[in-house]
Order: sequence, then C-alpha cells, then structure tokens
Amino acid sequence: MKKEKPYTPSAKELALLKKIEDFIIKYELTVGVTLLIIFGLMVLGIPTMEYFFITGMLFLAILYFSTAYMPFPVLPDVKHIFSSKLSGIASFVIVIGILFSIMNWPAYNEMLKYGLIGSSIALAYGFLKKEVPTELKSHFKRFRLRVIILFIIGGALYLTPRTKLVEFGVIEKAITETPNV
Repeated sequence: MKKEKPYTPSAKELALLKKIEDFIIKYELTVGVTLLIIFGLMVLGIPTMEYFFITGMLFLAILYFSTAYMPFPVLPDVKHIFSSKLSGIASFVIVIGILFSIMNWPAYNEMLKYGLIGSSIALAYGFLKKEVPTELKSHFKRFRLRVIILFIIGGALYLTPRTKLVEFGVIEKAITETPNV
C-alpha cells in the first residue's frame, strides 16, 4: 500500500485563503468593537441601542454561518472540512444565543447549550486531527482562537444566573420577569 503524499496547497489557493482571512478579521474587529461600544451604551440606558446591537449581532452571525459553507479548496481532508463547517455553524448558534441571552428572549439557554456542544466537538476534533501543512497553520490557529473566544463568552453567559446579569446591568429587571421557555 502506497503512502499518500501530504496535501500542499498551491500559491493561488493560499492567496485566496489569505484574502478571505483578512476580510473576516477586519469584519470581526470592526463589528466586535462597534458591538462593545453599543453594549456599553445599552448598559448606560441610552434608548434604541438595542436595535443597533441586534443588527450587529445578526451581521456577525451571518458572517460565521457563511464561513461554514464557504468552499475551502485548500483544506487537506474531510476531517478538516468537517471541523471547519461544524465550528462555523456552532459559532453562528453561539452568537445568536448570546443575542437571545442579552435581550432575554426565549430559548437562549438551548441555543447557548447546543452552540457550546458544537464548539467543544469542533475544538476537540480540531486538536485531535492529523497534522496540517505548515502553510495552513496560521489559518487554523486563528480559527481555533475564534472558536475559543466565542466558547468562553457563550459559556459565561450560559453559566451566569439571570439575577447576577441583572445586578451587573447586562439585562434590565423588567425584562427578566418574562419566563424562559
């Protein structure tokens, strides 16, 4: 049985991946900083900031969902593709769960729980998979970092009791009186 040569992406494929990564990083940073500012204004009680927060979170969720279905010709094998798709979908679910949690809409716990489960599977799968080509190591480091950050934020919101979130000013008391379905 012949041993297969490890996959090595072409220069054109690496250039395409670099362009996609650069766009995603710029988009994430821009939307992330904007969301932090808007969230701070929400906590201070500035009216109508919720609408901007919802819009920003939806843009971020759409970005993660689209990266899950983006064609990655440079990924070496099915395991890498599975891990990329699962983490993109899990990141989407976590972002929507964070939005639901902060807005205190029903089903936030379920969304966070399933997103965290998907992220943990993707992370475990990502750390257990075969060695990646050296050209793709930076891509997978950023990829793991993104999933870990969302996992920490989603996990913190999932594990924090609602009363503590009211104390910290994350959600309003009047909103927390609605039942969690």
